[in-house]
Amino acid sequence: MRKRCCFVCLKSGHLAKNCHSNVRCLICERRHYALLRPDLRKGISTLPKSKVADEKAKSTENLLTNFPSEYEIYLKTIFFRLRNKGKEVCIRALMDDGSHRSYIEKSLVAELNLSPSGTEVLSQGLFGGGISPASEHGRFSVAVESFNRKYSASGALLDQPKICSPLPRIRDKTLLTKLASRGIVLTDVGRDTPPIRILLGVDVLGSILTGRIEVFTSGLSALLG
Repeated sequence: MRKRCCFVCLKSGHLAKNCHSNVRCLICERRHYALLRPDLRKGISTLPKSKVADEKAKSTENLLTNFPSEYEIYLKTIFFRLRNKGKEVCIRALMDDGSHRSYIEKSLVAELNLSPSGTEVLSQGLFGGGISPASEHGRFSVAVESFNRKYSASGALLDQPKICSPLPRIRDKTLLTKLASRGIVLTDVGRDTPPIRILLGVDVLGSILTGRIEVFTSGLSALLG
């Protein structure tokens, strides 16, 4: 109360009577976190100890995930040119050094009229240890070129119906100025969010990244190509 923290959502700046949060206690269904129940704080409960511990853990987990992130997280995305038989398109790609293989969106394959050089059947390891069912992917040889046309590379990409959900682009002018002060000019910037149509895995990244990393005092790190 001294810090004007809300007893419903535990955030500062307002009181419980003015809170619009949908928080519900996992034990009694009232508008507060289970951690605030008097019987839990005193160690007295009609619930079994194992049940109380489980509810407290769930409440703590929900509490942590409900706090807003202080900073927007930017993944490693890049804007470059893709060429095939005289046709060229500019697309967004996600650089994922946790992926062994590189992928291209199926609709982009059709747009560029790419011909497969073969097929591969593989499963994908998922977060949490799961394995996706084996599926067949077409393999396509693609030439990629930097937006400023200073470098190019070729690689074998496997087709995939969709690469990922929308990812934000950097639009913070202060951040872009800091990067420019170190000679870093980003290609994937702006307020709109074009779809990610290619995923570049370690099989291609090794040929386009320089290995140079710039670390800023704010904690931001820039990996350069």
